[in-house]
Amino acid sequence: MLGDVIGNPQRTARNDEVNFHIVDRFTLVHFGVGVVLGLIGFKWWAAAGTAIGWEVIERPLKRTIPQIFPHSTQDTFANAAGDATAMVVGWGIVRAMKRLGDK
Repeated sequence: MLGDVIGNPQRTARNDEVNFHIVDRFTLVHFGVGVVLGLIGFKWWAAAGTAIGWEVIERPLKRTIPQIFPHSTQDTFANAAGDATAMVVGWGIVRAMKRLGDK
C-alpha cells in the first residue's frame, strides 16, 4: 500500500483549493511558527532554513503519509514561497519588537 502512495504523487492544488494561492488559510499558521521561532531566539539563517526546509520536506510527506495533512494536495510554488515568507516575516516582527524593547 505504501508503495502505491509513493508511486502516485499527489496532484498540485487547483485554483479553487487550499495550497494554490500565495496566501491561504495556513499562511497564518506559518506566520505563527515564525513568531515562535523569534521568541525562542532563532537566528535569521535558522528561521529561513526552517521555513525553506519545511517546504522541501512537506512534499514527500504529503506523498507518503497524506492522511496527516488536512489538505494533501501539493503546494504550488507560489503557495510554498508565500508560506516560507510568512514564517520569516513572523520571525522578523518578533526580532524587531525585541530590538525596540531593548532600547
